[in-house]
Amino acid sequence: MEILWVFALRYHIILYLRTVNMLAESRYFVTCRDLLLMRYFITLILTSICVLACSHVNASNSDEIDEALSKLDNVIEDRQHHRNIRKHAVDSLCRIFDCETDTMSRILLAEKIGYKLSQTNIDSARNYFETGRNLAEEIGDNSLRLRLEAHRLSMIALGKDLFLGAQLFSDIDTTQIIDRDKQEFYSAGSRLYLSFASFVSPEEAIQFRESGRLCALRYLEHTPRDTPPYNYVDGLVAFLDNRKAKAKALLSDVIENTENDDMYRSFAEEALGAIALNENDYEEATIHLANAVTLDIKN
Repeated sequence: MEILWVFALRYHIILYLRTVNMLAESRYFVTCRDLLLMRYFITLILTSICVLACSHVNASNSDEIDEALSKLDNVIEDRQHHRNIRKHAVDSLCRIFDCETDTMSRILLAEKIGYKLSQTNIDSARNYFETGRNLAEEIGDNSLRLRLEAHRLSMIALGKDLFLGAQLFSDIDTTQIIDRDKQEFYSAGSRLYLSFASFVSPEEAIQFRESGRLCALRYLEHTPRDTPPYNYVDGLVAFLDNRKAKAKALLSDVIENTENDDMYRSFAEEALGAIALNENDYEEATIHLANAVTLDIKN
């Protein structure tokens, strides 16, 4: 259930940011009511957790909760500023992509842009991953093609075609993937399966969590140890294996050793929130999940 809370939160963050983008770009008719509704869902989820926290709150944690929620409120109010910074960074990469003539460089740029867009515009992210996949196919690099295809399918799974994304990913012949591409491939697979597990029945979720866990273990085989990506994924595996103390230590290390604009800091805050929910520690859950949303909106 705690994982459902976290992915519900992230889902509404993505909806909210996409709505902000559509409004700012004037490409769609979006009313202030739509925007407030997205904000309401984010606030509702956090408030539901916070209400539980308040029934158990200690004086020592009260200030931390207030500070975390205050930061969240401020960053939502200042969303246009953060959106402009994010949009400028993506636009710069898109201009470089359009001017680049080397195909391999274009593939890697398409992948990078897809990553940048994955938190705010799933459709555009999927399109860039698809562009990268098609370019890899043009130069006959099948392993790289499958790597980009895995990222594309993870975006499908985060969108409306959950079952299609999971099915197509499971059909990929992994024997064609060389070591160079395995880290990214299994990163996408882990994200896909663990996201998918949050939207199916508890019985079905067991299978998908295990598939996500196996992808995470394969990811770790191709990732340098004692780095934020390694410790974050290792922390997730520890959590899935019910080794919560180990998971909290690894995820706390990620937070301590990353800057605010590092996506793994946000991911680690989110995971620590999930662990806190699992332990019925609603105070810690409120703090970590509020921090995660704040970082998501800023970055």
